[in-house]
Amino acid sequence: MKKMFLILFVMMLVILPAFIGCEGPEGPAGPAGSTGNDGQDGEDGQDGQDGEDGADGALFCLTCHEPSIMNQKEAEFAEAGHHEPSIMNQKEAEFAEAGHFDAYTRTTSTSCAPCHSHEGFIEYGLTGQTPLGAGFEHGSSMTCGTCHSHKNNGSGAVFDADEIPIRFNDPVVMLTGIDNMDFGNNSNLCVRCHQPRRAWTTYDDETGDSVMVTSSHAGPHHGAQVTALMGLGGDHRLNSESDASVLGPSAHGTDSDCIKCHLVDNVHTFKPASAACVACHEVSDDFDHNDKRVLIAEKMATLAEYLLAVEGQGIERDTAGVWQVIPDSLVHGILHEEEGELHPNLGQFERDHYSAFWNYMTVLEDQSGGVHNPPYIEALLDNAIAVFE
Repeated sequence: MKKMFLILFVMMLVILPAFIGCEGPEGPAGPAGSTGNDGQDGEDGQDGQDGEDGADGALFCLTCHEPSIMNQKEAEFAEAGHHEPSIMNQKEAEFAEAGHFDAYTRTTSTSCAPCHSHEGFIEYGLTGQTPLGAGFEHGSSMTCGTCHSHKNNGSGAVFDADEIPIRFNDPVVMLTGIDNMDFGNNSNLCVRCHQPRRAWTTYDDETGDSVMVTSSHAGPHHGAQVTALMGLGGDHRLNSESDASVLGPSAHGTDSDCIKCHLVDNVHTFKPASAACVACHEVSDDFDHNDKRVLIAEKMATLAEYLLAVEGQGIERDTAGVWQVIPDSLVHGILHEEEGELHPNLGQFERDHYSAFWNYMTVLEDQSGGVHNPPYIEALLDNAIAVFE
């Protein structure tokens, strides 16, 4: 028994170190294992079969773009001469002389962009909204596509061999609130911008005996052509010499239009041509008929002298932004000369002097020297001059 106990005791002494984590010395490294071989590439699978052809998506396009139809249209345009390279280059050169092609400014202004950028003009034409909802940081100048398009007032345009469709030629809502203007033709495109932005009521609320001129750009703005043509836009409260309000359109407005006078022989400088005049009367090279332009220029010079000498009071904005008269102040001239041009002075002036000023600016901004409507323009000047004589 004792012998058996002794044997068990010895075995425990041998086994116990394994349970208490003792480690013997590291044995020698075994032989390195061999590297396995790369597997073989599998065989390429076969391509799937092509699916069945779908319906021909060009069928709808070919309704208009079928080769024989396209050849016919190209032949028609070739006959018209619109796409012949030398003619297109000529039109671009003519357009560059028109002034519309010049680099435009103030395109970020929502009220200026409609007529001072290609993008603004198109948006204005499509929405009829001016001022626009937003200006254009990088507005571009006018191009052929500003006026010409395959769309007319948003709908498909009618092409013919003599004319490239105009983008907008529907009646125009006038900015000063007068009746819509409609020549019934492509001249309506011109009316969109060649109209006043302001009326004399913009500055005169007809309260009191005087009027505040609160802008150095006061006047109808650079676009009084169509209203002068139709006998509109002047301050008709001055009527001592002639009642301009009843004179109405000239024959240039009723028997002619913008296109007939400013696009003779399709010349895109838009400068009037005497060839458009001689069917009705003789004119000189500067479009004078019966010395009317000379007479109107003289009357403009006379009125300008009076307006340069008019005296008024200075004005300034108070802390709330409201214009107030500056006590004991003096403004010499409702107009002043700057770099050879006449510009409005800020100030408060007698109402009749303001009305005379407005008529002067209306004739000045018409820029025709009286040609658009000689009887009406002469009446505006006569009534204004009479205020001072």
